[in-house]
Amino acid sequence: MTSGAFQTALPDGGYSTGFVTRLNPTGTALLYSTYLGGSNGGGISALASDSSGNAYVAGTTESYDFPTTTGAFQVKERATPGINTGFVSKLNSAVLRFSTPPT
Repeated sequence: MTSGAFQTALPDGGYSTGFVTRLNPTGTALLYSTYLGGSNGGGISALASDSSGNAYVAGTTESYDFPTTTGAFQVKERATPGINTGFVSKLNSAVLRFSTPPT
């Protein structure tokens, strides 16, 4: 993980946590890298990027403490440990721009 990353260490109990890494266009330098997850299982199943360097991440989590941002769209209650729920997050330079509460 890079200095200043959103999550520089695995969350406590985060036995199955996703990560997002961005390389320069030639693949010769690490621009940023961060974990993305909570204290229970989960992972990233889709990743897209745009020309501004934003990363859009989707996946599932069992973590009630998955990182979220205030005001992000939420379908229903937060995740329950042991039950996989979906999330969508947007990162730029390892800063969490938005992250939906697991639904």
